Amino acid sequence: MKKLLLILFLLSIFSSCSHRRTAADTIELGKSTVQYNLSPDLLANDTNRQKWVQDSCGCLRLRTLQLAESLIEEYDLLHRSKDNFISVFGEPNNVKTMQDKAILSYYIESVCYDGLFVESGDKAWIDFEFRNDTLISIPDVFYIE
Repeated sequence: MKKLLLILFLLSIFSSCSHRRTAADTIELGKSTVQYNLSPDLLANDTNRQKWVQDSCGCLRLRTLQLAESLIEEYDLLHRSKDNFISVFGEPNNVKTMQDKAILSYYIESVCYDGLFVESGDKAWIDFEFRNDTLISIPDVFYIE
């Protein structure tokens, strides 16, 4: 019985971030649904994008500021919509919204155990800021908690 409780406790503190999105998926983002709108062939053949999406919680440490910058430039995402951005970067790990501003956060490094994200562990992330549904800049800093 104690082993069962221990297993249930451990499962409750770990959560998986390994779900991968495809170009045909939709996601719930706040109160709106986002439909990916870039060509599935283009998205499927991009190894940089695949690295980014594969490392959905930063456990693999494939995500970097440089990779984010190269994806933004490759897909011409600067001053483009949040929908276009999400179609390349995948679902964010965190979303903050204020009046005309939204911040999408993506983990680049996390404490993980056996491939699973530890919610209470340290993490580093990149914030992408949108105003009026448009990416306003390429981030040059990351945050650590």
